[in-house]
Amino acid sequence: MKWIPGTARNCLNQPNVWLTVFLTCLLCTLPVVAYRFLLIQFYPMITDKVRYKAQKEGLPTPSPYRPPPRRISSRRSSYAFSHSQGYGDLVTSRKFLRLKRRPSLFGQNDSPVVENQPQVYRTITEETEESQS
Repeated sequence: MKWIPGTARNCLNQPNVWLTVFLTCLLCTLPVVAYRFLLIQFYPMITDKVRYKAQKEGLPTPSPYRPPPRRISSRRSSYAFSHSQGYGDLVTSRKFLRLKRRPSLFGQNDSPVVENQPQVYRTITEETEESQS
């Protein structure tokens, strides 16, 4: 089969080709759309029935739930000041909010990975033998 340059360009310039493409797409999707429309008309779901009844009676649709806005207050609660002396100073100083650094499992120099040594694992039987002796 010989390839002819410019055939696609010449073909897509023809209006009957575009009409054929449009009608093909329309005829392929029309049965599905018609089936779904008839299905909803003859066998509506419960939500469709409720929606139709609400529109017929003119009931307002319920508004979506919106939580009340949170108030941001710069005042501190009196709970912090109701305890023993000095507790209110701790709360107002915000020292309890600071993150504490936790010590690492291995120090910087104690880690076997840092020293490039192979890690040796003992089996359970080896541990029991060492603990008995």
